[in-house]
Amino acid sequence: MAAEQDKLIFLNCYTVWCAPCRRLKRDVFPLPEVGDFFNANFINVQFDMERGEGIELRQRYGAYIPGFPTMLLIDRDGNVVHQIAGFRDAPTLIAEMKAGLEGGSLSVLRARYKAGDRDPEFLLRYTTALEAALQTRELRAVVAEYLETLPLDSLLIPKNWAIVGAHIIDPFSPQFEFVLRNTNRLIHRANADGHSLERQLSTALDRTIERLVELQTDENGNILLLNADRDKINRLRVLIDIANLRRAETQRALLLIHEQRLDEKWQNALNSISHFAQINALGRSSDRFVDETVRYIATRTSDKDILNQSLALMKGIQERHTGERPNRIRANTHRTTAMLYRMLGDEENAKKSQAIYDEHMRSIESEWRSVVRSQNENPENE
Repeated sequence: MAAEQDKLIFLNCYTVWCAPCRRLKRDVFPLPEVGDFFNANFINVQFDMERGEGIELRQRYGAYIPGFPTMLLIDRDGNVVHQIAGFRDAPTLIAEMKAGLEGGSLSVLRARYKAGDRDPEFLLRYTTALEAALQTRELRAVVAEYLETLPLDSLLIPKNWAIVGAHIIDPFSPQFEFVLRNTNRLIHRANADGHSLERQLSTALDRTIERLVELQTDENGNILLLNADRDKINRLRVLIDIANLRRAETQRALLLIHEQRLDEKWQNALNSISHFAQINALGRSSDRFVDETVRYIATRTSDKDILNQSLALMKGIQERHTGERPNRIRANTHRTTAMLYRMLGDEENAKKSQAIYDEHMRSIESEWRSVVRSQNENPENE
């Protein structure tokens, strides 16, 4: 049919549990302007990628489907020529699919890039298309290559900033420090949005620090040694002091406690946790960080005073969330208290805490299964 009508195939890849997929089906596809454009230009089909023919299509086009919804334009030979992923409102969806028709398809842009086209206006179109298709790895490679060609001061040129600005998220790169030190210049000379830029920088620091301080386990669940890269810790401190962004206090607190853990200064670490928790300075992952810190301490010391203080911290978290629905982080606190009770020789309370943990995990699993079952049975509901 595609060959007979000389049209591309529009393939909507969805799943029944995908909320953005349902929003597209309910709020966007039925609109007259969407129907008029798509019916005039494409042969339109959609498949659930987890059922029937959709399973086979997902296997065939899996490299082009980073998540759901994904929308593909496919030529008469079965080749993907354009793709976007994620929810779009009607004007955006039409504009991005129109670009795929008018020489702006991802396949065409990719071919131009491979042929050596590095014109800034072209690179902006290409990176925008890659981002729309959620082709994260390819996007990062393109941005990284372009950044290597740019002197730091050239980030102040609007066309360069438009291409790479939103992708400067590695705190250990020279570009990141340049952006921190030149935020006001970027706002006034490169048309950077101040609020978005602050959020981007702060989030990048948050995520890097969270990865640095998080507890790691092996495939058997055994706790591994902490990340002891002091150079990175010191580097992050310098960046935090340069920027002094909104969450700087939390970032400093996490790094301080992490170093106290590395130095096995257990009392200092517990004192810091108590202090920063009282002033709500441990951030959005406070409960998880405290739980992981206590678990780590419990694997490194048998000091009963330290263990009892750790137990008090965990019980404080549990009391604060009394009556709330269980989640995995809160459930884990009961697993940790069971561990502490055993180390303190209180087997009775250890069993009680373990039982609460097991009950919470069953409840979480049951709730998840219920949600999935409901979505499978009622795919039109949010």
